[in-house]
Amino acid sequence: MERKEKEKEVRQGKQKEKEKKKKGKGKGKK
Repeated sequence: MERKEKEKEVRQGKQKEKEKKKKGKGKGKK
């Protein structure tokens, strides 16, 4: 059970990172 919870967190974290990258591209630092 613990493992599944961690996987969920990891997946959410990856999605958050993806969103960050998308938003970062708009303002992007060169």
